[in-house]
Amino acid sequence: MSLRAIWRRIWHPTGFVGRDLEGNSYYERLNPLKGIWLRGSRRLPIQWSAWLAHTRAHPPSIQELQTDLIRQQRVQRNAALIEASYQQERAQLRIQESTDAERTRPSGIQESTSSSPDVQDSSTLHCSLSAASDAATTPTPENIAPTQKKPETSLPKTGSDDYQPESWTPQLRIRRG
Repeated sequence: MSLRAIWRRIWHPTGFVGRDLEGNSYYERLNPLKGIWLRGSRRLPIQWSAWLAHTRAHPPSIQELQTDLIRQQRVQRNAALIEASYQQERAQLRIQESTDAERTRPSGIQESTSSSPDVQDSSTLHCSLSAASDAATTPTPENIAPTQKKPETSLPKTGSDDYQPESWTPQLRIRRG
């Protein structure tokens, strides 16, 4: 064994480091393949990923992993509650829009609600549609909104704009010290 290997074993011991909540064991040892990365299909906890990437000094403890798992479950539960309330709000808006659409439908057009559809002549249907559209576009006193003039608001006045931009002239910086 070379002096470098002995020095490495003294200052960088290898061996068992810890476990995660799924029962995976983590060991620290030198990589004999140096450059070949083997990636698993499962996702590592972020604490272990940080330790493996040498951005964390000490491996995570079981308590830390458990508290993070509880936090993740709480965040997922809160996100599900927010999503459910959002879906409920969207459903209420759809119902409100459908009732508003039924109220604004012209009275000349009637939908058949019976189980057997009535057969109408296409000319009578066309006449009723044109009559309904004429009634909707004909100005009546109820349809004409009173036009009111808004009083002019006095906007703040500014003086004349005499500002003229100048070119930038840098000054020498004197270092002290």
